[in-house]
Amino acid sequence: MEITQLAFMPDFRLVPVVSRQCPYCQKNQQLTLPSPPAREMAPNDPRMLIGKILYPIPAISCCAVTRPATHVKLKFTDDNGTPRETRSYQIGFSEVPVVGHPGVFPITRTWAQQQEFTAQWHRQEALWASSQQAFLSRCRAYFSIHWPQIITEMDLGEFLEVLKVLNMLPQDLPSPTAKVGSGTAGKAKKRYLKLIAKVRDCFIATFPPSKLELLFHAIVSFTVQLLLIPGLYYQKLNVAKLERMLGRTMLSFVLLGFPVVPNLEPIRNRALFNLISPFDTGSRFMAYSRRLKTELAETRNTITRLQKTIARQQDHLTGLGRQLSQANQENRRLQKDRRFPAVTPPSDQAQKIRDLKALNRELRSQIKELQPAPPPPAVLQEVATAGSRLPATSDREVALTTLHGLTVGIFGGVRNNPADPKTYPCRLLCSDARKPEWARMLNRCDVLVILTQHISHTAMWLIKEHAITEEKPVFFSRHIHLPTILQTVATSLSGGKTVYRRKDLLA
Repeated sequence: MEITQLAFMPDFRLVPVVSRQCPYCQKNQQLTLPSPPAREMAPNDPRMLIGKILYPIPAISCCAVTRPATHVKLKFTDDNGTPRETRSYQIGFSEVPVVGHPGVFPITRTWAQQQEFTAQWHRQEALWASSQQAFLSRCRAYFSIHWPQIITEMDLGEFLEVLKVLNMLPQDLPSPTAKVGSGTAGKAKKRYLKLIAKVRDCFIATFPPSKLELLFHAIVSFTVQLLLIPGLYYQKLNVAKLERMLGRTMLSFVLLGFPVVPNLEPIRNRALFNLISPFDTGSRFMAYSRRLKTELAETRNTITRLQKTIARQQDHLTGLGRQLSQANQENRRLQKDRRFPAVTPPSDQAQKIRDLKALNRELRSQIKELQPAPPPPAVLQEVATAGSRLPATSDREVALTTLHGLTVGIFGGVRNNPADPKTYPCRLLCSDARKPEWARMLNRCDVLVILTQHISHTAMWLIKEHAITEEKPVFFSRHIHLPTILQTVATSLSGGKTVYRRKDLLA
């Protein structure tokens, strides 16, 4: 970093160190200067200008000879806390001009010239403070439109510095050769430059537009603050350096739009002429200037149009935000109503259903009281399987009068029914439990019989659930012989020795 750039960075604490080489012993003697001196200065006292501060030029003694210092450098601490220093600059040249003693140093100013320049620079600072935001806003809009072309026109070395600032430098990027020369070194340098060009093209293709503000600060704002403004202060703009950092297009836009006082206009005009002189000279300067002004006007019109579009979009977003707020309020109200639902009176239909259910329960209780022998509640009877031994003859001859007045429902498959159902004292309802109407038969049955080998599991579980709910006896049988089934049911209901399986009913 150059001394002029550091001098315009207020965050750094700079310590000047002057030096001089003794002509006799050839030793380089150094001397650290104290804090910046006071404003009062003697008219004939020579001072060196570092940034905006005038420092005295001390004398250095060596070999019994005392002479003024010839070089100066700045020591500072970077952002990482590492002590650093600039290279040595010769006092009295463009980087470190001298005020006082004209003719002693190559570049000097008189005190009158310095006071006049200080006054006009105060006017320039006031102008810059009032128009800085507008200028940077125009540059930002122009940069957001033309940034791929600007990066293409930049010097590859400066582009690498931008990548370092953004922490986007590829880790596998090889180091370049020292200088471009003939033979192998020159070819290696060219290959390296081609590689950097590919990195630049990839950077342009993949750089997110959301980070253009960061890229603008690293390229344009940094250059204006640390090169353009110090160059105007030192009355010497390094156009070549500015072009390497900004590119020809962006530099032209910046120079034409930068606000300067009338006394500094020649410096900007000279910089513009130096910018176009490599490819355009003489009378074409005005044509080039008019073309740049036309592009500037078109860019301003584009900026105005974009600002109007942004204003319309902001109004639209404001309306959408208002609608969203209303929708959120309505949503909160609905959620509150959902958490605390209003108590509504029951409908007439629901009341009728409850009355019918109560009447049904009352009628069922009356029917059970009128039955001669009510069946035990929720009994699950296991009927002997086909391979098991049937009950004794005396048990099978139990009268079927126990089933008198009852309705026995038999559910499942095709049954062998050689006897006439009308000869039994009970009413028989038989179904294969496949057609939809079988479920309506359950309410008409007093005793339920399931043929386990000829019925689906779904129908079996529905019949069991109905038996539990309505407290009806249910029997499981593998037999399909109707007299055997009825004899077993009658024996069980009359209190025979048949084993009951109540745990299957509760499973």
